[in-house]
Amino acid sequence: MPRLIDPLDAYVLGTALVSFGLFLAVHVAVFRYGRPRRITPPLIVSFAAGFLADAGAALMLVLHPTEAFASYSEAARWLGGSASLAVYSLVTMHYLSWVFGMGEAAIRIRILLELERRPEGTATLQEIHEAYNDETILKIRLGKLVGAGYLQRDGQTYRVRRKAVFLQSKMIGLLKAALGLNK
Repeated sequence: MPRLIDPLDAYVLGTALVSFGLFLAVHVAVFRYGRPRRITPPLIVSFAAGFLADAGAALMLVLHPTEAFASYSEAARWLGGSASLAVYSLVTMHYLSWVFGMGEAAIRIRILLELERRPEGTATLQEIHEAYNDETILKIRLGKLVGAGYLQRDGQTYRVRRKAVFLQSKMIGLLKAALGLNK
């Protein structure tokens, strides 16, 4: 019976995903139970936990290969270990960029753009609030949802047009609950 996946490929993907699982476990524990005041140090610790685990697995593959990997050259095992670290890093960065940080980043970017638009590049808190307050945020987001076809506006009411948005919002809600971000 032919193999579905090469053992080295399975090791690369498996160790990267297990390391990502460790990253998520540390990430959830730190943000749910630690309640950090700053975001960057816990993210670095979470990333480092997974990266070190994956690096350890990569070194074991190269320095102490099991029977399943003894037939691979040392260069192939180094490449496999490096590929696992790259896969782990890319999956983790994708999570941090697109799942964890999108809402936070959108607000920061909007404030920075608002400051950049001003002739002096400065604004008081009151001026920033006037340009970007809760009502402004809501109007922009509703406009984007209508423009993307997720919502339909009927006079003063909005109606969901695409049911897929419920699944997405449910998944994000579950993730936020797991991270303890629902306040």
